[in-house]
Amino acid sequence: MGHVNHSIFWKNLTPTSEGGGEPPHGSLGSTINQSFSSVEKLIAKKNAKGAAVQGSGWVWLAVDIELKRLVVETTSNQDPLVTKGPSLVPLLGIDVSEHAFKQITLLLL
Repeated sequence: MGHVNHSIFWKNLTPTSEGGGEPPHGSLGSTINQSFSSVEKLIAKKNAKGAAVQGSGWVWLAVDIELKRLVVETTSNQDPLVTKGPSLVPLLGIDVSEHAFKQITLLLL
């Protein structure tokens, strides 16, 4: 299962030369602003939900294709987003497992 989540995760990492590192703009940026008021508030919501994950898991920005809106969801362990419902399509997944934080810390040292 972890392969699915990490495959999405690696595709989300885009170099700045290809538009990465910039706040979303266009229709995605507009939809984020409509759904969460701002990118900053979306980030705060994802951070809060991610921090609430106990042990291992993921926090996701997804589109609910039935409700036609953006949502923030979490999954435990390596469970893919589809376990929360078949209408959820992942846009961005962040690994909030303990090993992920250790890897980020090592990169920063």
